[in-house]
Amino acid sequence: MNYSRALFPLLVFIGGISFGPLSPFVKIAYTEGYSSVSMIFAQYGGGWLCLFILVAIFTLCRILTGKKNGINDGASQRSQPSQASQPSQTSVKTRLKDCLLIFACGLSIALCSSCNIFALNTISVSLAVLLLFQFIWMGVIIQCIVKRSLPSKETLISVLLLVIGTVLASGVLIAGTGFELIGVLFGLGSALFFAIYVFLIGHVAVKIHPVYRSFLVMSMALLSILAIFGLSLAENAAQIDTGLFRYAMIIGLFGCAIPMFFFAIGTPKIPTGAATILSSSELPATIICAVIIIHESVTAFQWVGVGLVFLGIAYPYLAAALKEKYGK
Repeated sequence: MNYSRALFPLLVFIGGISFGPLSPFVKIAYTEGYSSVSMIFAQYGGGWLCLFILVAIFTLCRILTGKKNGINDGASQRSQPSQASQPSQTSVKTRLKDCLLIFACGLSIALCSSCNIFALNTISVSLAVLLLFQFIWMGVIIQCIVKRSLPSKETLISVLLLVIGTVLASGVLIAGTGFELIGVLFGLGSALFFAIYVFLIGHVAVKIHPVYRSFLVMSMALLSILAIFGLSLAENAAQIDTGLFRYAMIIGLFGCAIPMFFFAIGTPKIPTGAATILSSSELPATIICAVIIIHESVTAFQWVGVGLVFLGIAYPYLAAALKEKYGK
């Protein structure tokens, strides 16, 4: 097996799993009286602080070891002296484009969270989860549009398994399907923005070191959250205390910092469709963490769904391994 080739999918898979503790800890915070606006600020504010600490440590280590301290570690240094003016002009355009795309990447994950919060005002949690995880097939469609090619048979089978597994694991069949149209639209919006985020973080400013790139995206996401929820946050200013800071460090680490950093490393190395499939590990991880942390009851149907999600994630890689071993 090519272990270096398996590393990047594994990082994206772990990034998806790291979302697992987010929902259980948010539920605990709700029982203590914190509002949804306070929690989303805690998530992104805590995530920003965690990545800021990582950037500071990483930069200090580079300075102490005498390494170059630029963020564009992958930038080419092969320009010739006679062409100095042209690369400089190109560099300005490239940096401006990268800045706009980094902002779009941060905005997309912020809009994903915002749409999910608005959706939960009118639809059940199980239906909101089901709608959010439609990002799986949306990501495959984005890849097809960008690459101008149809998905492989393995990808289609994987997506089918994931969709069926998501329906079962979300518990929507048991909880019922009562909904309002506006809530469904917000739920689908959260899925679309997450699919866009997974695509962008794999294609935006890939020459920038993942440590700095994830921090820049996180900064843009936090600014977007403050722009969207700033007034509501001011109304909930009384909730900003040491208890909220404790939750911010937990949900910020698991709900923002770790997945964003691992996605920044792994997604540029794999197709968008594969990245969305691998990041669907979030759902079974959330269910397992809910059982462990808050002792939430899970039905047999949901466990079957969890198994199907894991099978759907693994299927393309199992199929590739079998082809490699036994031939076509």
